Amino acid sequence: MKPGYQSSQDYLSALAASGASDRWLGVLMFLCGSLALGATSVVVRGLVENSRAPAVAMAVAAGCVLVAGALPVSCPEGSAGCDAAPTLVEQAVVTGRLHSWAVVAYQVSFTVALLLLARAARTSGRRALVGLTVAGAVLTPLLAVVPVLPGPGDAQRLWVLSGHLVLLALAWWPPRYGPGHG
Repeated sequence: MKPGYQSSQDYLSALAASGASDRWLGVLMFLCGSLALGATSVVVRGLVENSRAPAVAMAVAAGCVLVAGALPVSCPEGSAGCDAAPTLVEQAVVTGRLHSWAVVAYQVSFTVALLLLARAARTSGRRALVGLTVAGAVLTPLLAVVPVLPGPGDAQRLWVLSGHLVLLALAWWPPRYGPGHG
């Protein structure tokens, strides 16, 4: 990446920071995450036939990621090649706080989606799916608040990776079709 950005130390949000030299790449990163969550919400709907709530909560998580990507953070100490004007930095302090709230709302929505899916899967008798979703519901928020790697950037990447692995597992999980669906 650009001089000044250290992936082990800097958060992913710095790539979409106000004044970042290639901000569009950071915004694209958030857009891709939102699209992955949105697509997974459709997949989740086919995993259990007795509840739409998990899919709705996953769609809310997708919206939160989209909002987070649209709200730039301030550019910390020139990381990601930032060269922001002072006015942009002041505005980014406000949008950065909103960005942080959107990230928290994402994690809450994602965790709720997984717990709702676990409950629906349990009533459908899908024990392995219950295990996956409960593990994801515990692991992802835990990694969000407990840094297990020395650098904050690396710890954040592990948190993001854990959520993406859950999404991949859900995407490849065999759907459960109700009566009349073959």
